[in-house]
Formats: sequence, structure tokens, C-alpha cells
Amino acid sequence: MGEGARSLDKSDGPPQLEREIESLREEMTAIVEEIDRRREELFDWRLQLRRHGVGPAAAAAGVVVGVGVLFGIAVWHRRRSAALVDPDHLTAADLAAYASPSVTRMVLAAGLSSAAGALAKRLVRDYI
Repeated sequence: MGEGARSLDKSDGPPQLEREIESLREEMTAIVEEIDRRREELFDWRLQLRRHGVGPAAAAAGVVVGVGVLFGIAVWHRRRSAALVDPDHLTAADLAAYASPSVTRMVLAAGLSSAAGALAKRLVRDYI
């Protein structure tokens, strides 16, 4: 039989079984209360922010910097393209090329995203 299982013999009476059941019930109650306390602690975002403030802050900063850099690159590219190209002489192929993101931009975005993730991971590992 499993852990804690025992064989019943005739000498055990109902009072003994009731004591054992009550003892097991108290142990289970304590375990359930501990699990409930840990669950509340886990989902208390203010407590988690106090305990682990550096990691989420670093991740948020990485996201903000990455989005800012991508936005800046997009604005720069659009201004540069507008200055170099005469809109009256664009063909359909030119318009399609401008509509799709460039490989350089996609590689840059992937690199910045990877760098932000690596930085956040390192900060979490070092400070938590």
C-alpha cells in the first residue's frame, strides 16, 4: 500500500481511527494554508516588485530603449528616403520596395531585441 497506509486489525476501535483521521486532517489543513499563503505571495505584484525590482525595471527599460531606437530609425529612414527620391518618378516596384521592411531594419530589430533580452536576463541573474 502507499505511504502512511496500514493494515486494520480488530483491536483498533473507532476512537483510535477518529484520532488518526483528525491528526491527518490537521496536517492537511496546515499544508493547504501554507500553499494558500505562498499563492497569495506569488500573485502579490507589489511584493514581487519590492523583492525583484531590478529585473522588471531593466526589462522595461530595454523594451523602451528598443522601441525608441526602432522609431528613430524609421523616422530617419523615411526622411532620408523622401529627400533622395522624386515621388513623380516612382514605379510600382519602387513603391513595393518602400512598403516592405528592409532586411537591415529587421536584422537591427532582432539584434536590439536579443541584446535587451540578454541584458534583462543578466540583471535578473545578478540581482535576484
